[in-house]
Amino acid sequence: VVIASDSETLSTGTNESMESYLAPFRNDVFKNLSFVYDIPHNAETYIWRDFPYKPIPYHDKDIIIDGYFQSYKYLDISYLSKQYAMSKERNERLWKKYGEILNENPVCIHVRRGDYLNIPERFSICSKAYFESAVSLIGR
Repeated sequence: VVIASDSETLSTGTNESMESYLAPFRNDVFKNLSFVYDIPHNAETYIWRDFPYKPIPYHDKDIIIDGYFQSYKYLDISYLSKQYAMSKERNERLWKKYGEILNENPVCIHVRRGDYLNIPERFSICSKAYFESAVSLIGR
């Protein structure tokens, strides 16, 4: 993860710096990641402003990616599973605290609105009927 020294260029959604924004997660979510505070001088920039998957041209050197890389195909699931593996102690604490819920069939609905509100010309918005239909499928 690179945090540019002029971290205002990285959007946190608030007025705080990226460093301050990430600090609470440093020893938890990002515990296995290294942070670099200057962009390497020889780094190339790869820009992809579309949504379909397109492989990133990586040639064993530093690269800055800029754009919409939202496809699961960009993820290395095996690597991420190792990076974010939950400790046995944490797993036990969660089961102790939330076991009753976890033994049910929990469902989480995450609504992302930012891009839809900020750049509506790039995104189509699903109808209310679409969401009602999706919710009706829960528990089947």
